[in-house]
Amino acid sequence: PYTTLFRSGSTITWTTDEATKSEIYYSAVTPVDVNSNATAKVSDSNMTKEHSLNISGLASGALYHFVIKSTDGSNNSSYSSEGSFTTSI
Repeated sequence: PYTTLFRSGSTITWTTDEATKSEIYYSAVTPVDVNSNATAKVSDSNMTKEHSLNISGLASGALYHFVIKSTDGSNNSSYSSEGSFTTSI
């Protein structure tokens, strides 16, 4: 994924080989627990190959970890490896 950083958030952009809806789970702790209802997430239910999600409301100058979940039209899901970014100061 490609990450654009700003003071209180990040925009994460990526592509998939087929149209999927997407979710990004994110946390200040690692590993990111995608099975916990307490883990913050952003999502987009549009089926597309080109994805871009904005995560806002984050602390400036802080390290965050994320995992992307992609789900296709047959409800098959896959998860990315964990990535990280630090917001701008």
